[in-house]
Amino acid sequence: MFLLKNTKTYLKKNDRQPYKQLMDHSSKMLSNLDIPIPENVFSYSPQQQDLIYKYLVQMDESQKQTYLIAKDHLETSFNIVKSNGYVRWFSEYSKGGVSG
Repeated sequence: MFLLKNTKTYLKKNDRQPYKQLMDHSSKMLSNLDIPIPENVFSYSPQQQDLIYKYLVQMDESQKQTYLIAKDHLETSFNIVKSNGYVRWFSEYSKGGVSG
C-alpha cells in the first residue's frame, strides 16, 4: 500500500471518506487473520496496520506461539509495534531484506 506521508493530514482538512475506506480495508485484513489481534492495533493508521498485517502473515509457527504467549501474559500492555519480533522484522523490511 503506497500513500503519501501527508495523506492523513490532507484528508483531515478535506474529504475523510478515502481515509475511512483505507481504515476499513486494513481492519478487515487484520480481522481475517487466524490469530488474535490486540485491540489497540485498530487505532493505528492504515499504513501501520498494513505493516502489522504483513508482519503477522509472514510469521512461522514458532513466532506465532511466541506472539500468543507475549500477548497472553502482557494482556492490555502488549504493544505489537514495540515487540522484539516486530522491531526486528521492520528493520529488515525497511532495508528491503524481507518480503511483505
